[in-house]
This record gives sequence, C-alpha cells and structure tokens, in this order.
Amino acid sequence: MKAMSVIAFAGAAFTFYLLQSARTSPIGMVMVEIDTSIGFPPYVLLAVCGVAFAFMSRPRRQKLGPPPPSRPSSISSSGRSPAPPANAGLTGADDSGDWYERARGSARTIQWPSGTRLLLDATKPCPIELHLEQAPPERAKRAVSLLGTWIATIPMPPRARIVYENCPSGGPPRHHQVSGALAQSILRSEFKALSDVDAVDVLFFHADPRWSALR
Repeated sequence: MKAMSVIAFAGAAFTFYLLQSARTSPIGMVMVEIDTSIGFPPYVLLAVCGVAFAFMSRPRRQKLGPPPPSRPSSISSSGRSPAPPANAGLTGADDSGDWYERARGSARTIQWPSGTRLLLDATKPCPIELHLEQAPPERAKRAVSLLGTWIATIPMPPRARIVYENCPSGGPPRHHQVSGALAQSILRSEFKALSDVDAVDVLFFHADPRWSALR
C-alpha cells in the first residue's frame, strides 16, 4: 500500500505539472481532455487515492492482553551494581539459614586492611558492624569499599554501622566518604549514610526479609 500511495502522489504531481506548464504537449492535451470530461483536475483524484492508500498502509495496533503476573523475587536487582555479584549463590531464593553461614564464610575470605574488624550478629537491629581502629582516611575508605562489595553479594541487610576508633579525621565528612565508597558497589538510591559520634550508620531502603527471620 505504501508503494501505491507513493505512485499516486507522484502521478498527481506529474499531472499537475502537465496541466500547468505543458498543456500543449501530446500527453498534456490528453490530460486536458480528461480534465474536461470528468469536470475536475485529474491530479485531485490521484491525490485522494494517495491519501487513501497511505491511510490503509498504517500499521494496525494489536490488542494486548493483560500482562502475565510477575513472580515475586526475594532480591531486587535495582539495588545492585551492574556488575554480577562475586558469589551469586548467596543472593538466591534460600529461606533457610544457610545463606547467613555462607555470607559469614565469604566475609572471612576478604583481605581486610589492618585495624579492621567485621562483626556480624543477625539478632540485632543493626546486624553488620565494621570497626576501624587507628585507620587513616584512605585505609578506612578502602575497608568500607570492601564492605560494600561484600554486601552486594548477599541479601540486602536492613542496616550497617561503621565505627571509627581513634581514627584520624581528614577530607570530607565521614558519612560522605562512606557514601562514596559504598556507591562503588551499591546504587546511592538504595541507601542513606547518617553521621553519628565516631560512627556512620547506613540505612538500606530495600532490606531482605530473611534478615528479620533470623532474629
């Protein structure tokens, strides 16, 4: 239909040219006779045909049925970094407590900077605490970055806390440093860092319910 529409419009343009500028040519005289016999210019008829062909060639909208129901997922990918998690098994749909033991095991394999201690207690409202002792800003930032990488491989916790013990201050505020380090592995829209006395609390907006099941 599109080809017919193009042909009709081209014919209308050519007929218009003949009637306006080449009426005395052989084909122009034929067009004049047709114009006289039908009572209106033939290019009008061709243009109408072109419009009709163009209308009929439009793609028809298909009626779509209701979308299939989405399956609930225990882990939302919107809170993860684009890179795949290092240990995908920890983020699977596991309702037992095995995922927690695997998470603890994976935390032990991390090469934490000196003066760093990671405390895990799923029975507390804040199950993850990272203690930094006498850590300068760069070392503290590296430890928090490792913490974010590890959290990105496990079910999202409700909270985490970074405790600074006799750590020298320097650079931006600590809660800004924590946000920047965690954002290397977790989207900023998924958490909020709050400053406290010698500590930074991190609240995660989409905590996995499996954490509360362990309390």
